[in-house]
Amino acid sequence: MTKKELFNIKAITMDRWDPYIKVINNWYPHAVIVFDKFHIIAKFNNTIDQVHRDEQSRNNLSKQETLTLKHNRWILVKTKEF
Repeated sequence: MTKKELFNIKAITMDRWDPYIKVINNWYPHAVIVFDKFHIIAKFNNTIDQVHRDEQSRNNLSKQETLTLKHNRWILVKTKEF
């Protein structure tokens, strides 16, 4: 590819791995980075899991709070809107 062809690249899709981001910012500073849907959803699910674990590990949960946490976790993770 020529430099002109490389400069015509407007957007690049990838996962969120820092070395990839650094390379793209170095070689294609004009291009927009678009993170792919799979990796964004995976990161979201990991965050939800961590918050859920943290909340469950609290010592002062009432029985109702414990049941709510137990039965409502999948509301956030399983949605058909994506």
